[in-house]
Amino acid sequence: MSYFIKKDVYILAGLVLFFSLIYLPFLYQIPFQINTDEVTIMIFEKTLTESNLSFLSLFDLLSGYFYFPAFSFIVFGWLGRMLGGVNLENMRLVHALSGLTIVGISYVFFLSLFRERMSALTASFILGSNHSFWL
Repeated sequence: MSYFIKKDVYILAGLVLFFSLIYLPFLYQIPFQINTDEVTIMIFEKTLTESNLSFLSLFDLLSGYFYFPAFSFIVFGWLGRMLGGVNLENMRLVHALSGLTIVGISYVFFLSLFRERMSALTASFILGSNHSFWL
């Protein structure tokens, strides 16, 4: 492993650590209000994961929730069940971890796109600072 790859790994770890200090604390308390979409999505995820679905239902193109694809709801519902059940705190944790994954993958993507560490770091920082990841 060369010096440049190690440096990228350290930058990536620092970026994910920085945003984990923002995303992960106080998951249940912040935001104070509970969005009605959170409750609706949790009910929908619980319904999809508790019913006896075949493997092919993972790839349904249309779901009952605004006709969004069912795959993400089923996967997030399964992850919530693995954490102890589909409830507000567990689902916010799943969403926060998926946000951290997106920020980490975006650094690798932007690094291959821009070929400069500072540009990739800045672009990933802007992406991670997006309000939809914070709430």
